[in-house]
Amino acid sequence: MRIAQYHSIDENASLGTSVGFVSIQSITDSAIVSFALEGNGSEHFAIDASGEIKLVATVDYETQNFYYLTTTATNGAGTSNRVDVNISIGNDSNDLYIQSAVLDDNATLSTSDDRVFVSF
Repeated sequence: MRIAQYHSIDENASLGTSVGFVSIQSITDSAIVSFALEGNGSEHFAIDASGEIKLVATVDYETQNFYYLTTTATNGAGTSNRVDVNISIGNDSNDLYIQSAVLDDNATLSTSDDRVFVSF
């Protein structure tokens, strides 16, 4: 059974922002020499030789708000170990939403005096 590691990043984060580090221990005396990141949407992230995951492409909460990825670490002896990495995307709260809209048609047949009141 693999244990998942959880990380999060905001959808408006700059490219190159660190998502976090993957923690995998080598099962031999040989040090980990490489990491690979796989899964649907993994192209939005990169992982370096230290296990740090960084954002390399924009993410959008409304399109995909969670990424279920797998990291494979390989040591100098060629032995690999895998860990699940789940990354949640935080929603940018600066989006504008209409809370209410009221049409005041002034009870006339003409539309030139109609007004719409909108609150955000």
